[in-house]
Amino acid sequence: MKVYKFGGASVRNADGVRNLRKIIDDEQNLFIIVSAMGKTTNALEKVFEGVQKGDKDLSLENVAALREYHAGIINDLWHGPKKLEKVDALFDELERVAVGTVYKPGDAELWYDTIVAFGELVSTTIISEYLNYAGVANRWIDMRRCFLTEQRHKDAGVVLFSVHSPEKSSRKNLPENGGGIKHLADTSIRLTACNDVAGSNALFHDFLPAMLQAAGVAVWRQLGRQATPSFLFFRKQAGGSQNFPLCGIARNDIRTTRKQ
Repeated sequence: MKVYKFGGASVRNADGVRNLRKIIDDEQNLFIIVSAMGKTTNALEKVFEGVQKGDKDLSLENVAALREYHAGIINDLWHGPKKLEKVDALFDELERVAVGTVYKPGDAELWYDTIVAFGELVSTTIISEYLNYAGVANRWIDMRRCFLTEQRHKDAGVVLFSVHSPEKSSRKNLPENGGGIKHLADTSIRLTACNDVAGSNALFHDFLPAMLQAAGVAVWRQLGRQATPSFLFFRKQAGGSQNFPLCGIARNDIRTTRKQ
């Protein structure tokens, strides 16, 4: 299995999403991670700012702008007006959070994580739906159901296994290495991070490749004409004759939390 990560700039519009499809079209047994589209995270931080200040108009203004921005991408991809019920449901939920949250300063990190996470949830839902529409079979994976973390927002360690609750250990819902299907994952959980970018990078760079025993890792930060990844690593083949550079990302010494 290989792991591909597409940054927000690479999928900031419909052309970027189409380029993503071209890149993965001939791949088999692929795990795809997609960040929030374009500057979505910045707008979601404005939604959070409105919640902090009790300014519902500020929050709703930015939710409406995000809804319109993503609707434009969807309509372009489907070559006409198109409603995606799952995406509409996510924005409806975001609106409820924006206007219904009883904010307390001590809950700042909780609500930041809750609100900013919608960026990746929306982007991956759109792309998964589009790929299926375009004939590229895939399975959307909610990473919040795959990793067990400590109860610390923005600074939570991943629990690889729990002695007391093995059934709750991380890795339970991740795909097996095989089967030929493409798996598309959101990066909405926050791992040992102070912001969204670091959170999704920690998830991608350290935990997933190691837990999936990925053969290779590639990152597209921005899709240009040549659509080449900004960096690409491969594991050294065990017992093989080819001397691939050892993947410094999917490593076995990842720092995690192990509950006793």
